[in-house]
Amino acid sequence: MRKERNPIADFRAFARLESSLNSVGVQPVLGRDFRELNARLIEQKRRAPQQSKGPLLEHFSPALNTYSPKEAFWLTVDTAANEIVGIVAVRLNDLGSQSLTQHLEEYWGRCFRGVDGGPVRVKPQEDLFSDEISGRIAYMGELFISTGWRGKHLSTTLCRMGQVLAFNLFDPDYLYSWMRPRHIEAGLHSRWGFSEEHRRAILWESGPVAIDNDLAIVGNSARAGSRMIRLLSEGFL
Repeated sequence: MRKERNPIADFRAFARLESSLNSVGVQPVLGRDFRELNARLIEQKRRAPQQSKGPLLEHFSPALNTYSPKEAFWLTVDTAANEIVGIVAVRLNDLGSQSLTQHLEEYWGRCFRGVDGGPVRVKPQEDLFSDEISGRIAYMGELFISTGWRGKHLSTTLCRMGQVLAFNLFDPDYLYSWMRPRHIEAGLHSRWGFSEEHRRAILWESGPVAIDNDLAIVGNSARAGSRMIRLLSEGFL
């Protein structure tokens, strides 16, 4: 039985992270309208093509997804001039008894094309950790930091802040993200607040054209997320 969340820890953790952003001259902006965000990103890319992200990718593109305000949010880091210099987004999927493995196989096959031009095909595996993951599942992705703002620890702050908000707003049983193995080896997943890493979490028979074929899943259970947030709130992270 899960312990009831303490929202005070969430508020304190968020305040510490917001203060870290403010100290380098930026502020967090929370939103739920992905069409509005996409339009801003496209316009900003037009004005500053070398510095900006461009349109949202498949997981959060409004052309491929429709999210209600209760299902997803985006979090940007904005300058005083209203320029987006960082972004992360989170969506909730209430899978019920369906496993995360089955959900991912169906989702990737619907939204991504393989090297042969058809839908991607996932290689079946019988021993995936995601076979045992079900219930309320949050996915965090779309992370981007503008080139001129890298080296200021914005990605760490933004990923931690995204998790604080996700656990507070969605109360998921599990939260995950995708990560390249070389970034795990560099300890990036730990700095971003994740307690677990699972290599080769998905293998391909026909993989996506523009996505690495050796991605790992990094994640936090509800218990691990609650602990991470408490440590943040007390200044230990």
